[in-house]
Amino acid sequence: TIGVGFFLMLAFENNWVGETGRVILGLVAGVAVLGVGEYAQHRYPAWAQAVTGAGIGILYLSIYAAFGFYDMIDFMPALLFLALVVAMSGMLALRYESRVIALLGMFAAFMTPVVLGLGAGSGMDVKEPYVFLIYILLVDLGILGVSTFRNWRWFTLVGLIGSYLLFAAWFSDTLSRDLAFSQVGLTAIFLVFSSATTLFHILWRRAPGQPDMVLMALNAACYFGLTFELLWDQYEDWFALISLVLSFFYGLLGYGALKRTGAPIQITIYSVSIALVFLTVA
Repeated sequence: TIGVGFFLMLAFENNWVGETGRVILGLVAGVAVLGVGEYAQHRYPAWAQAVTGAGIGILYLSIYAAFGFYDMIDFMPALLFLALVVAMSGMLALRYESRVIALLGMFAAFMTPVVLGLGAGSGMDVKEPYVFLIYILLVDLGILGVSTFRNWRWFTLVGLIGSYLLFAAWFSDTLSRDLAFSQVGLTAIFLVFSSATTLFHILWRRAPGQPDMVLMALNAACYFGLTFELLWDQYEDWFALISLVLSFFYGLLGYGALKRTGAPIQITIYSVSIALVFLTVA
């Protein structure tokens, strides 16, 4: 594998393989690696899970490169293909009850734009920084899908931290500084992880533990901290209202959990606790 990697690096540097060939090679390799992982699942499950995660990563890299690096496909086809990879990654993780596949797929998704060096400071078009944010949200929806059916706390935690870190890096790098769009994107990330940390317990009536409370509080803290970073200089006078809105949101979340028949009371207690913190801030 290492030898093949060095050969491909040499081939790309010397332009022995063109841009189209690189993307096709990546797609074929990704599908082939997934096939190997599928074949080996019953015989060598631990090894097969790592191989499956690698195949998902290759597909992320190939599709993202075809759109953002080589400009070979338009935005909508790229979004569709990436959505399919996100969905496939989640289904494979659930099928094999594999945290390894889930974590490797998520790690590959987050690392793909970083490896390709895509950001406003990289000389991209004005529209492409927004595509980067939409890509993060697409991956987060995949995390939400898995978290709805499995309470894999480490998976949710890594996804939460990775999403907010990538958002912070994206905003610090973007030249447009569109505060409205940035805040909408940040709020979308917040709402996804508000659902990812609570839906499993509400839908399946499973009592959350202290780690789940930590995840809920961490999501709220990251969102409020980044909102402060984005808006404080220009909208300082609005932060009492922002805090009040967050307090209302968590109060509503707690009320919704309370109205769900059989839902654990801990979700309501945790939500109301966070709501009281934001009410105090307001």
